Amino acid sequence: MARHELTVLDPAEPAGLAGVTHVRADVTAPGALDAVAGMDAVVHLAAVVPRDDAAPGVRGVRGERRLRPRRPGGGTPPWVPRFVHVSTMAVYSGYGVRPVDVTRPPDAHEPYGLSKRLAEEVCRTLAAGGGITALSLRLAYPTPDADWPLWRPPAGRPPQRLTLADGSPIAALSAADTAAALEAALHYEGPWRAFAITAAPATVTADDTPATLGWRPSGTTRQGAGTA
Repeated sequence: MARHELTVLDPAEPAGLAGVTHVRADVTAPGALDAVAGMDAVVHLAAVVPRDDAAPGVRGVRGERRLRPRRPGGGTPPWVPRFVHVSTMAVYSGYGVRPVDVTRPPDAHEPYGLSKRLAEEVCRTLAAGGGITALSLRLAYPTPDADWPLWRPPAGRPPQRLTLADGSPIAALSAADTAAALEAALHYEGPWRAFAITAAPATVTADDTPATLGWRPSGTTRQGAGTA
């Protein structure tokens, strides 16, 4: 917040953060995106996260599609020059079970991972049309700093230790490292692509995120925090 002027578009009650403008609206509602007109960048985190037996919808995909670029003076929706799409490593069906080769196409078929795959394709298409810089950040197990290196699942469940199928430990992605990845994304100037944002490098192979995006996990986020 010290480096950026932030506007949050969210249907929830305002969090009351100092220096943050909160617009209470659904990203898919008519006229809601007027709030981002003139912004230097949009960070898109809209999603329907699975809750046990609840399957996610397509709200996130609709949001990315509606935030497509346009030339100044054109019609709606509002034009933005930079679009940072928050995706997930769950676009790979084997992630969290075994290491995945991130140069291979995503293969998830479960609703959540599949919806994120579709959203990434929307972003790829937007960037190919010109006039916008777009990229996707595939987050892996984001968690509050206080819980790191454990992962706090949704729906209020307690933090848990993560491991691959062979028992190898996996560190979750701290909030501080997530924020650093978003900051790096705001300075990316290349063509669309997706980056693996994980605090467990051993879970991916052929990953060039540190060299291309300029981001790598810090390893610790708070004094006294160990590794998973």
